[in-house]
Amino acid sequence: MNSFEGYIISNYLSYPGKIGGGVIYLRIISLITFPIIICSILFFLVKKKIQNIKVFLFSFIFCLTVISIINFSKNIPPHATQAKDNWKFEKANYKKVKIEDNIFFIVADAYISQKYFNILYPNQENILFDTLNNKNFYLKENSFSSYPSTLLSLASIFNSNYFNDPNDDDYRKNIRNLDNGLDNSFLINALKKNNYNQNIISCHFKYQTRKKYCKDHLSYTSLLGDLSIVEAIYFYNSFNSVFRHSKKKIRSVFINLFPNNKSTLDENNNKNDTILKFLDKKIKVVKKTKNNYFNIVLKVPHAPFVVNSNCSWKNIPDYEDTVNITLIKDEETRVKGYIDNVNCVNSHLIKLISLIERYDDEAIIILLGDNGSHLKPFKHLKNLKLIKSPNMKLLRKYDRNGVLLSVGGGSKCLKNNEIKKINHPNLFRIILNCGDKKINSLINYQVEVESVFVQ
Repeated sequence: MNSFEGYIISNYLSYPGKIGGGVIYLRIISLITFPIIICSILFFLVKKKIQNIKVFLFSFIFCLTVISIINFSKNIPPHATQAKDNWKFEKANYKKVKIEDNIFFIVADAYISQKYFNILYPNQENILFDTLNNKNFYLKENSFSSYPSTLLSLASIFNSNYFNDPNDDDYRKNIRNLDNGLDNSFLINALKKNNYNQNIISCHFKYQTRKKYCKDHLSYTSLLGDLSIVEAIYFYNSFNSVFRHSKKKIRSVFINLFPNNKSTLDENNNKNDTILKFLDKKIKVVKKTKNNYFNIVLKVPHAPFVVNSNCSWKNIPDYEDTVNITLIKDEETRVKGYIDNVNCVNSHLIKLISLIERYDDEAIIILLGDNGSHLKPFKHLKNLKLIKSPNMKLLRKYDRNGVLLSVGGGSKCLKNNEIKKINHPNLFRIILNCGDKKINSLINYQVEVESVFVQ
């Protein structure tokens, strides 16, 4: 049942990107048909007097194994284990270098550049940009990600390289079979070579439970994979879909009937901020030790747009609680929701920087957006009379690839002219070179706007 529904939905109905009547009709047919089939099979087993349950279980496991092997073999492209086939330039070297400073790599999902922010919100102040300038961080005003999607962008950064052909189907399968291009990347191997302790942390704003929290990850595979193996097996199943939606509705009704006042408070101080509390406990280790690498991923300002500017919870329709921005049809909702998310995450980022500086005034602090906002705010900009047809190509580039990129802290590695050459693929070439140009030379900067297969 799972295999059948998964095949139909993924190959013919483009789920989940284009949810429509086709998926709904398939759900209805499945919910009617499969109980009949199951009952018929059970009736057949009883009628035939098959007493030995082992035969039935063995048959089930055999069929499941065969299906899994077929699916697995279909998804492995040629040379999937050869990472070098994916990269355009010669790999960067991971060597023992003269660097031991603590590195804080903070990724705010889909955070836009200063230039694009000023285009989108010409009358609004961004306190994060002001804070970074006041603290003498290098803030790149008009920065672009090399790719417009999370998986491509992060893999390019971590490997300090570009992909051969991001539009090729075999390549897309390849990148998913190579530790996501992250766990076995140039960056992670270089950190291991230099005896760094690795800390991967993700921080979330979950609307359905009205919870703000962070959690540790042992690898980037677990960070990017948001489904457990059981959820993945039953993801396409119609009964599981009904269960998920029912659970969502019940939880939403429960929260509306019994609102948790604590979850709707303005979290303007560290005492009430569960995210800052968690990060404080993790980061304070740098008071006594060096060679710590923290990758802190904040899942905002990316959609869903569930918080107000002061970080209190909004009340939004169920269909807007989605990470797929294209499913939020109203453009003004996207534009307004995004700035609210930005203002909320700004307060967390500013406090996080102060937290790091309190424990270590010689750290390397990197703030980055992995890809653009994908808001498609073109009607909004036309209404502001800020857009003309010749500018559309550039605005698409801003929207898909315009990202925050800033580096600061008291590290001696940052006190050189090369820091102004930072961009996504050269970021860690420069950081890990620590002023030594002989270790890894910089590569030419490229921006791919159209390749969006993971968002």
